[in-house]
Amino acid sequence: MINKDDKLLSLQKDKYLEEENLLKIIDTSSSSRNHIETLNGNSNFLISYVIDYKASNIVDTNNTVIYPRLSLQWPYLALCGPLCKQSNETIDKLSSHILIWRLPYTDSAKNSPSLICDYRIHLDHELTSNSSSVLSPYLRLDSYCWTKFHSSITDSQCLQLIAATFKGLIEIWDINQGKKIRHFNVSSQTGPLLRCASLPVDNDSSFLLTGGISGIISLWDLRISTSKVPQLKYSHTELKTSIADLLWLNENQFSSCSDTVDRNNCEHNIAVWDIRFAKPISHQLYQERWGCNRLALKPKYHSNQNIRFAVQTHGDAIVEIYSKNSKKLTSSNRLSYHLEKRWRYEGHQIQAHPLGIAYNPSGNLLASGSWSSSSPVIWSTVHKIDSSYHLMTPMKLPGFRSSPKCMITDVVWIPNQYVSNGCDSIIGVQSNGTIIVYSSL
Repeated sequence: MINKDDKLLSLQKDKYLEEENLLKIIDTSSSSRNHIETLNGNSNFLISYVIDYKASNIVDTNNTVIYPRLSLQWPYLALCGPLCKQSNETIDKLSSHILIWRLPYTDSAKNSPSLICDYRIHLDHELTSNSSSVLSPYLRLDSYCWTKFHSSITDSQCLQLIAATFKGLIEIWDINQGKKIRHFNVSSQTGPLLRCASLPVDNDSSFLLTGGISGIISLWDLRISTSKVPQLKYSHTELKTSIADLLWLNENQFSSCSDTVDRNNCEHNIAVWDIRFAKPISHQLYQERWGCNRLALKPKYHSNQNIRFAVQTHGDAIVEIYSKNSKKLTSSNRLSYHLEKRWRYEGHQIQAHPLGIAYNPSGNLLASGSWSSSSPVIWSTVHKIDSSYHLMTPMKLPGFRSSPKCMITDVVWIPNQYVSNGCDSIIGVQSNGTIIVYSSL
């Protein structure tokens, strides 16, 4: 774990406040309540505090939407911040900020989050007069950067951060040392646009999945530092479509989804794979003509519990896929996957944006980003099990609109044991990088 005295390759928080005004903590318990726009609907969540991201060198992309993402390894929160401009004497280039905060153990801004790291990943993209038009297709397709905390394979005390950019660059950072320890490029497999990456449920596992517009899913073993090719590759045989998201389900199986719609083929919309086989073990799971772009795994509390995961669709609905034991399948794989037809989650808008979804630690709540709201939306996942169909509508949280035309692009839940009252607490990030922390009453 990181101690207070750890020396990190970053500017100190005070220097950020003084020189760039990057960090502004807003305590919503007092005078700043006038910033909050109360939405219709009942909710027992209130805003605890807001981390307002400000930087003078953020790139103006002419209202092109970008999708900041969050990663949480308590008490450290990583944010892929907006694209920033790095200047020298001759030309301007882009870099992606990865900001890391140490969050407080209480639900008040009086114990402010500490900005402990600012990693800059250089994207080697020169800024010109037409940069906005060049960047637009990349930024609209998906987020430009992905991060995930990871425990070191060789040192259990080492906390790592793995980052991936849309240009196919994978970087591994040692958080304790505050330095980059490895990087490699996967664009030969993903194509010119890397769209997603995924680490296994077991945080100590060494496997990394990557996917992009080539339609090829690549598995990389992070223990092999010199490898320039993946250990395994997977793809649909008939039609290779862009991979929008990847999700590990257990140590051997993972799911993929695509937001490319083909009126004659729905095989690639949602598929489940086993790393031991070259073809999907379950496909044609979702046969509506909507693309799918984000996945989230529901927590399990015992080994006999079925696997269940949520899928964000372009139809402004979230569907669930669940596993079922089948004696008809081979001895190496007795799980089949099916679409949950008894309920779905609606009442929010995504407008085809890749907005994050996440279950809370107990699995009884499901949260999503929202295009039409300045706050996350949350559904209860506790259902009456009967033959009737249930259309689930969301709870609406208090909104915090830091700027016009902002949306919630990603959400993560704080583990209950780290919240002062033991209740649920959720973090959402807006498209301009503003972070909002909510806690239930």
